[in-house]
Order: sequence, then C-alpha cells, then structure tokens
Amino acid sequence: MHPTDYLIRKLADGEFHSGVELGEGLQVSRTAVWKTLDKLKDVGLEVESVKGKGYRLTEPLDLLCTERLKSELAPEVLGELQGLEIFNSLESTNQRVLALAKEAPANISNLCLAEFQTSGRGRRGRDWLSPFGKNLCLSFGYTFREGFAALEGLSLAVGVMVADALKSYGVDSLQLKWPNDIWARRKKLGGILIEVHGEQGGPCHVVIGLGLNVLMRPDEGAGIDQDWTSLVQESPEPISRNQLAAAIINSMVPGVKLFEREGFGAFRARWEALDGLRDQPVVVQGPNRLEGVCRGIGRFGHLLIETSDGMTELAAGEVSVRRL
Repeated sequence: MHPTDYLIRKLADGEFHSGVELGEGLQVSRTAVWKTLDKLKDVGLEVESVKGKGYRLTEPLDLLCTERLKSELAPEVLGELQGLEIFNSLESTNQRVLALAKEAPANISNLCLAEFQTSGRGRRGRDWLSPFGKNLCLSFGYTFREGFAALEGLSLAVGVMVADALKSYGVDSLQLKWPNDIWARRKKLGGILIEVHGEQGGPCHVVIGLGLNVLMRPDEGAGIDQDWTSLVQESPEPISRNQLAAAIINSMVPGVKLFEREGFGAFRARWEALDGLRDQPVVVQGPNRLEGVCRGIGRFGHLLIETSDGMTELAAGEVSVRRL
C-alpha cells in the first residue's frame, strides 16, 4: 500500500495517532511520516498536529471499502462484474474504465470508484469539483452489441436508475433535468457523463460516469457555477457511502441490461414522471441560442421545445439547457 494511502486509511477515524505509531506502520522515521502527511494537502485533506497526542484529520472520513461494498451488492450483480476497483486518488474513473475496455475482450463489465479525481470532468468538458471522500465518483463500463444508434436515451435511462436507488433516502423534490442531471429542489445533486469507444455500426464499449454530491457542506462548493446541493442536505436518513454506492450499482447493472434489451422505452414513463423542466421556460445554448417552453421528451429521449416558430426537437449533443 502506498504510504499516503496507508495514512489516509489510518487517520480516517478522526482520532489522534502518534508519530511513533504511524512510523512503525510505515516502517519509516517520524520525520518521514511528517513529510508524507504534508502530501495529503494535495488532495485537500487537512491534518491537525497536537504535541503529545499526535496527528488526526480535522474531520473523519467515511471511506469506500471493496469488501464492504461487495457485501452490499446483490449476488447476481456481483457476478456480472469483471472488475471492481477503488482508488484513493485517480485522474478520472471514466478514463480508467475506458483504458480497461481497450485492453480486454468484449462483453465484460468493469466498475471503478475513486475518493478523489485530479481531472474529473462533467458534460461539455466542464470540470467536476469534488472534495476527497465526500461524494461518489463512479464509472461503469459495459459492452453493447449494437452500434451507437442503440444508445439513444441512455443518459436519461441512467438518471432513472440513480433516482430509483435514491428513493429510500427520502429526498423531497427529486427530479431529473434533461439530459443528464439529477436534481433536488431544482439544485444539482449529481451528473452523468456517457463516453463511447468503438465502431459506429458494431459493438461499442460504453462508460457511464456518475458524480453524486453526498456529504459536501455548503462551504465546500465555492468553485461550482450553478445551484447545487448534496444528499446529506436533502435526506433525513443516515448515509453510508458504501451502502449508497451499492444501491446505485444494484440499480445500474440490471438497468443497463434492460436498456440493451428494450431501449429507452422501458424507462421513458419513469423519466417523464421526474421531468424537472416540463412546461418550464428555458434557454438552450449551443450552436444557436434558443428560447421556448419545454414540452417534455420524444420517443428516443430528445428534448421538445415549443418556440414562437413551432416545436423543435433537440438531441443532447453539445447543447446546454437552463431554466429562464
């Protein structure tokens, strides 16, 4: 185990640990321990030092754990996964799963989670900001036998899968915003990023990336340029990140297989019931600016906008939709 990973796991309880104890665990000197602890700043973790007591994190962490996560997964879901990885720090969970897909044969499923991403991305190239160990950064890779055309509506269907997993947390006003956002009280709770690798008409490997705000405090999102919230602010229920991640995976894995068999039609009614933009005035930013009233979605998940010139149907592509 890498020294910084060891220290994070050791200090996650929020209690004081002496330099001697930490040095013995790492088999290094107390000076080397201090230097390694200083590196935790790179992922945004703050360490408190008190003479005679030792070191502790300024707040405890609810870390993801492979064994705990697997124990919460349904046996049939666990059996579908070719790989399940958890990293303390990673450039991007999506990129990790894409790299595995390029190396491996078709028809396998890989899952990757990270406590912190150095280059986390949202849709349209935006940064995804997430402090260490507070949220869920999760990517699931799956090989579809059909080509790109069979993927229409996938990001919307995944939104339904995530919403299903969140039902037990008692979140009021849970909604979905076209094409890939999860809302609570019209504030962004999470986002979905779909990336595809493969041939236009043949089998293609899809990576479904999910970023979900879980334990973030209001003061930890200063760099976010839109209204946002986190599950801890919206749910009256106690939150275990391992149980939450398992609930999402238990919904996503069979959900993706259902989508492959039946397409977006199997999810459309549930998505429409959660549509956060229906009958709302909106502005669409893309190649051209467009204002109108959202009238829901079409058969394949395209957005319907009513303007003064009539009805316009939009695919996700490189467009962004905001309420006026």
